[in-house]
Amino acid sequence: MNELAKALAKAQLSIKSAIKDSKGQIGQNREYKYADLASIMDACKKALSENGIAVIQKPDFNEAEMWLETVLIHESGDCIMGRYPLRPTQNTPQAYGSALTYARRYSLSSMVGVITEDDDGSAASQPAPRRDAPAPAPDEYEANLAKAQKWASDAIGFIEACVSAKEIDAWYGYNAAPLARLQKTYGDLFRQVTQAMVNQREYVAKQRDAAE
Repeated sequence: MNELAKALAKAQLSIKSAIKDSKGQIGQNREYKYADLASIMDACKKALSENGIAVIQKPDFNEAEMWLETVLIHESGDCIMGRYPLRPTQNTPQAYGSALTYARRYSLSSMVGVITEDDDGSAASQPAPRRDAPAPAPDEYEANLAKAQKWASDAIGFIEACVSAKEIDAWYGYNAAPLARLQKTYGDLFRQVTQAMVNQREYVAKQRDAAE
């Protein structure tokens, strides 16, 4: 892992922010912006390639579940792999494709450290976050565990109140930057928040299936 670690550290000096250049919608009146897969790839592909790092993303499954494996492999042979569960909202090819694209975006951005930001031209039209959503934590919390714990606790509380996968996605779109900082500084808290997202997605899917 030594060679991959060195190469990834160098690559992250050149990895750009991904621009939120795509739009999604919750219900009829709530829109949000997010960085699509092409934007995530554009932010990191050149830096990774220049440092000898390739990205492999492949779906896999067994009889009970399906997941995406994202592998960062260095030219030395060093590699690191992460798995992301796929939870499509419906049992259709389109739903599986959407879930796979979602997983590719967030797995890649989390593993290489891509953060997202608004472009200057459209930032003024970005709708404000929901009043009850945790606001992005100030940079100072990176050196203050208590603030990080409070932010993570508020984030989990909000996630657990979401009633749809789209609401969870929208929350992530608003809070991708503080999540990236949380991952960098307090990995355990980051894993607690992301696990809450996975758990809530599973819960709302079961609730929807039961209602149908």
